Amino acid sequence: MKAFHGTWRLVSGRACDATGRPTLVVSDGVLHYTSTGLVAAQCVVSSDSPDPAVRAALGGYVAYFGTYTVDEATRTVAHRIRGSNVPGYVGKVLPREYAFSGDRLTLLARLADQVEIDPGMRAEIVWERVGDR
Repeated sequence: MKAFHGTWRLVSGRACDATGRPTLVVSDGVLHYTSTGLVAAQCVVSSDSPDPAVRAALGGYVAYFGTYTVDEATRTVAHRIRGSNVPGYVGKVLPREYAFSGDRLTLLARLADQVEIDPGMRAEIVWERVGDR
């Protein structure tokens, strides 16, 4: 769990439908994990996102906070949402597969776990560590 601790800035983020067609782009963001198990994330949904229905489902800005747990055996981190600007996020558990490469963290998520959209839609978000752990 210690590898997650600290602040991360968005490098890139996009979602694709089941055919691999891009549907959503996030253009800026910050992610923070504490050593006490708290998480907070904020992302700006880019106006360049190709699918207006997906943009509308998430709004122009996604923010949430809560707690997190890491399962090293399955390489997943679960965000348990306590508060969010996205309708329906509160109370959900948002699982993400993760991978570290140097100071970068890649999170993979099924967006259907988050909002009512195409069940085959997946997102890949790459973060870069900011400062010390």
